[in-house]
Amino acid sequence: MVMNVYEINIKRALSKKEIELRLLEEGNTHNAAPARRSVATWISMELAIEEAQIALLIEQCNHLQGQIDGFTQSALTHLGEGFDADNDPDDLNVDILNDLDDDLADFTNTSDTWANSPELTVIPLPSNLGVDQCRHCMAEDLIPLEMSLHEGQANDVLHNL
Repeated sequence: MVMNVYEINIKRALSKKEIELRLLEEGNTHNAAPARRSVATWISMELAIEEAQIALLIEQCNHLQGQIDGFTQSALTHLGEGFDADNDPDDLNVDILNDLDDDLADFTNTSDTWANSPELTVIPLPSNLGVDQCRHCMAEDLIPLEMSLHEGQANDVLHNL
């Protein structure tokens, strides 16, 4: 009997479905118009849609972050050891578009702040690194390649108008 003090008796909170049923019953009890009786179900459906939106957003962010991580790790191959002195793909640093000033210090100062925001992550492309950093990495030859691919990307958009 001594252990009974450790048994916590917490009343389980009502689920969304239980609350929806209660609201439907209350609407029937108060002789609400038929259109008003189903409003609880309608709002419940909206909540389910919001939950699906959040789940989709999380899934898309995780997928995009995986692509970014893979691309960033391959940057060592194309940008050389000058891109990261440690030569460790896990230590590659990225930054946020608004904070980038073509300075390698920007890549290291705030990289951990936005780790779960792939939509804000700066991809280590020559246009984001800047000419000086590309020279430092001996990757200047990548600049015209990226420019040509951006031209093709713009042409694709124009063709789709």
